[in-house]
Amino acid sequence: MIIFDNDVPGFGIRIRASGSRNFIFQYKYGTRHRRLTLGPVTAYGIVKAREIAKDLYAAVRLGRDPASEKIEARIRRTRDRIVDKFASFIERGTAPACYLYRHYHPSGDLLYVGISLSALKRQIDHIREADWRTFIYQIVIEPFETREEALEAEQVAIRTEFPKFNTMHNGRRHPVREIAGLGSSIDRVPPAKPAETQPEATRTAIPAPAYASPPGILPSAAATVMVS
Repeated sequence: MIIFDNDVPGFGIRIRASGSRNFIFQYKYGTRHRRLTLGPVTAYGIVKAREIAKDLYAAVRLGRDPASEKIEARIRRTRDRIVDKFASFIERGTAPACYLYRHYHPSGDLLYVGISLSALKRQIDHIREADWRTFIYQIVIEPFETREEALEAEQVAIRTEFPKFNTMHNGRRHPVREIAGLGSSIDRVPPAKPAETQPEATRTAIPAPAYASPPGILPSAAATVMVS
C-alpha cells in the first residue's frame, strides 16, 4: 500500500505487509512510470524526505529522469573505482589473480555478477550460453589480488546490488520471471495514478513517523565492453 502526500505530487510512504515503511517518489517520464525508493522512514524525518521529493519533482518538471540518473551515477562510480584498481596493478607491474565481472542491461539494471581467472574467455562463454545473453549491453570487469578476495566481493555484490540472474546469496530475484520482465520492458513499475489524482481515501498528509566480450573485442582501460 502507498499513502501519497497532499503537498508534493508523487511523494508517499510505501507500507509492506511485513511492516516495513519506506519513503518513495513516483513519477511519469514519457510513457513510462518510474518509482524511486528514498529510504526507510527511520532514516529520514518527514521534513527532509519531503524536501528530497520536492527536488525530484522539480527535476521531472524540467524533463529529467531521476531514476535513470541514479543508475547511471552508480555505474559511473563503479567504473571509476575499477579504473583506479587497474592503474594500481599497472604501476606495480603485477597481473591480477582473479576478476569479478558485472553484466548490465541497457536500462542500467544489473543482470549478473561472477568471477573468473580468465575474464574475457568467461565472457565469450556467457555470450554463447547464458539465458540472459540477449540482454547484455555492457560488461564491467574488476581485478583482484586473490581469488578469495574476488569471491568475497562477489558475495557482497550479489547481496547488495541484487543482480537479476544470480540466485545464490540473492533471495530477491527469480531468473525465469526476470527473463519475461526484461523481454517486455525495461520499466517494470506498474502504472499508477499521479499523486494529484489519487482517491482522497489514499491521499493524506504524511505524519512524521513516531563487460560478455565477443571474439575480437578487447576491454578499454576501464575494462568495459559494450555489446550491441
